[in-house]
Amino acid sequence: MTPYDRPLDASRKEIRLLHLEPGNFNSEIIGYLVTVSLHDVLLYDAISYFWGDVNGKLPITINSKEMLITRHLFCTLNHLRSSSKYLVLWADAICINQEDVEERNIQVLHMGHIFASAARVLIFLGPADPLSIGSDAAFDILLRLSERKSVSKEVLEDAYEHCVNWMVRRAWFSRLWVIQELALARNSPVVYCGRKAISWDMLVYAWGKLLDILDLRKTNHRSMFYQKVVEKRYSDQPPAGESKSWFDGEPRYFWLRYRLRSLDHIRDVAAETEGMDLVDILPVSRHSHCKDPRDKIYGILNLLKEEDRRVFSVDYRKSVKAVYTEVLIEVFKQGKGPWILSSMILQDPDENAHLPSWVIDLAIHKTRRLNDPLSLHPPGIGCSGKESTQVNGVILPDNETLRIRGLLVDTVNDVLVFPKAIKEVIERLVEVDELITQSNNKPSAASPNLKKYTRKEPLWRMLISNMDVDGAVAPEWFGTMYEILRGFRLPPKGSKDKSVRSSYFHVSRYSKTEDDYRRALYDKIRNRSFFTTEGGFMARGMPFVRKGDQVVIIFGAPVPFVLRSCGDYYKIVGVAYVGGIMEGELVDELYHKGLMKEQEFLIR
Repeated sequence: MTPYDRPLDASRKEIRLLHLEPGNFNSEIIGYLVTVSLHDVLLYDAISYFWGDVNGKLPITINSKEMLITRHLFCTLNHLRSSSKYLVLWADAICINQEDVEERNIQVLHMGHIFASAARVLIFLGPADPLSIGSDAAFDILLRLSERKSVSKEVLEDAYEHCVNWMVRRAWFSRLWVIQELALARNSPVVYCGRKAISWDMLVYAWGKLLDILDLRKTNHRSMFYQKVVEKRYSDQPPAGESKSWFDGEPRYFWLRYRLRSLDHIRDVAAETEGMDLVDILPVSRHSHCKDPRDKIYGILNLLKEEDRRVFSVDYRKSVKAVYTEVLIEVFKQGKGPWILSSMILQDPDENAHLPSWVIDLAIHKTRRLNDPLSLHPPGIGCSGKESTQVNGVILPDNETLRIRGLLVDTVNDVLVFPKAIKEVIERLVEVDELITQSNNKPSAASPNLKKYTRKEPLWRMLISNMDVDGAVAPEWFGTMYEILRGFRLPPKGSKDKSVRSSYFHVSRYSKTEDDYRRALYDKIRNRSFFTTEGGFMARGMPFVRKGDQVVIIFGAPVPFVLRSCGDYYKIVGVAYVGGIMEGELVDELYHKGLMKEQEFLIR
């Protein structure tokens, strides 16, 4: 039997609040629901938690009727309830009738108001860890740091693993819905782990203090402790006891730092502005977890600017395809289509036939560092040159076809795909040399206008997208480091290790900065393809590139795209870094002088 006595009145912005009876830990959980209006002055706390496995639900009593809830919500209520007084709470799985689709549609739109109006947002990360893992110990360290108490660097180094392990094991940090629940809270949320608590602001402060003490603020720092972190970063195995699906090989520290920074940044933006741009929040949504793929959009609506929120309606009767297509149509209407397509991971066109290739599949989880197309973006304006601000792309009435303008550059010839494993990357560079030699020995198919650009950019620079590890333009001395790495040149006298012709782990570390090229190289080419074109260009792209694909500059995008011809239309394969044309040369020096003609491409 349902505990809900009647549907909620949407015209009054009604919600239900849970009045949780006091009780001892592990005693029966009892409460009742009260229907109220968001127009009224209310006093309640909103719970932010993660649903977890929907199987194996546990019973509670609501309105004198049994209700089954997930184990994680049961654990949340068991830890948060008082032993002496009623608590007034809002918890989505109880306060929303999950069986009523229309009610879910409306309540999802109210969730921003619900969390913004709550007296407190209570974040429950889960129960305390066993003593052998030590979440209490990690929490105690963070509490000491937040209170500005002295903690020795040696103690922190010992506690670092506890802190990282404790936080990354908590699924709350990876969930989609928690983004708006955190961001829209009017006061700093209270973060609970077991019986211990700390405010969100103090948690972020303490984490930053930990980074400062251990010299981990910058990714290019060379402290001994940082070198240990780097070794973890380049491991293709997940941490002991962790699931590969959680991190997909992404190291614990880097994932956690990115996530905390993203969550806190969104909270700051929400406090300072009237909403975020759709294209800014989509990448965060892509890297967050949720059970219903439509929530990749519905779960971020309350964070958007009002004009963007009005465009979309929540409707769980729509298909995933319809929801994702509507989002990309709106992005193109806003003139940001080429940018978003070049900035987010696109699916393999041969494996994802349920969506047009120009519609981003937000449900796909990929490792950022192995698949992030931003690693192919150059510093500066990019390949569109003077057309970089061009509003480009129209969705045809069938909602399946994108018509877009650009320049056809060349056709893919030979392709080499780099592995994910670091140790194999250097060995494959020999095959790159072979492909370049083969390309040089073939008659070039490039027009005289294009030929001068094919060898404009040196190989060492093209392989790293002309960027160092911090995104700045690669310095010239990187060229020397590439030659040393390949064994073409010996390191200077005084080098600690002269075994420079072997793999990554044996290349000399004779200064604080010469390690930068190696790390930039590995970040940029692992799980990427290197390819040559019929005209002689050298390029890097996604691993799906194959012989016969077309290299195209799409006006408004900072990087070229690789398209695959399918008769009278194309599919997007992904973005590419093409040496010699990444500063707008073809657009500014050829297209604008009438030496290249634009084309229209139909993409499905």
